[in-house]
Amino acid sequence: MGYNLASLFSGSEGTLGIITEATLNLIPRPKYEASVGAFFDDLDELIKASHGITMAGVEAATLEATDGYTVKTINDVMDLGFPECEANFVGDLHAYDESDLERRANLMADILRKHGGKDVIIARDPKMIDTLWAPRLAIDVAVVRIYPGYREVGFAAADPCVPLSKQSEAIREMGRIIRSHNIIAAVFCHTGIGIIHPAVLIDPDNEEHWRAVKIAEKEIIEYVLSIGGVVSAEHGFGYVKNPYVSQAIGARKLEIDRKIKELFDPHGILNPR
Repeated sequence: MGYNLASLFSGSEGTLGIITEATLNLIPRPKYEASVGAFFDDLDELIKASHGITMAGVEAATLEATDGYTVKTINDVMDLGFPECEANFVGDLHAYDESDLERRANLMADILRKHGGKDVIIARDPKMIDTLWAPRLAIDVAVVRIYPGYREVGFAAADPCVPLSKQSEAIREMGRIIRSHNIIAAVFCHTGIGIIHPAVLIDPDNEEHWRAVKIAEKEIIEYVLSIGGVVSAEHGFGYVKNPYVSQAIGARKLEIDRKIKELFDPHGILNPR
């Protein structure tokens, strides 16, 4: 959160300048793709498996996990045949050589099994790949089928990042906090980098739900900071997150950021910070 002093312009969200020209480096789309999925009764083992995949040198495009509540909801609505679990894993692989893809997919699958992953699937068919990704990408549709009118709403704690050693604990705790206020939480994460996405779904016409959202986000932000995490790591800022900036980065860093903003934008014509 705040300006990245090591690479100041990148990620400044239009507050320090405007990009007028960009040079892109284009690479060919890989010809071969696969997704590897597995289900875990123990979230800690899923996270260990993900780290094991990275440490083994498997170059994965994505390493993702979704909590068991979300998997069960999707399974109940879409009848996908998923087993009961605390969480599921999906990893994507891209390659220019089919034998390289198969080697990495098999290595990933072996590591998942070693850590207790069950129903391990190596998917090459687009339909099966979509099925493996359903808990991550179709939860909104599933919830609306169960609770007509519900939708995902803006959440100040939508993209916190925590130390990798705390990731499984944080996934559980974020889900617990949100659900303790009688609102729906689908919790996803990028297992390789520590970013967690709690998606909050409510009835937008229910005032109690909105109050619960504000209480839950405050509790999650306090929890994330208490374990050495950062409040926002991926999705940028907006009005919903601004009240927590000072708490998250401290008064001294906020003062420095404001001075940097004044230096680059003395007339206040760029995005406000």
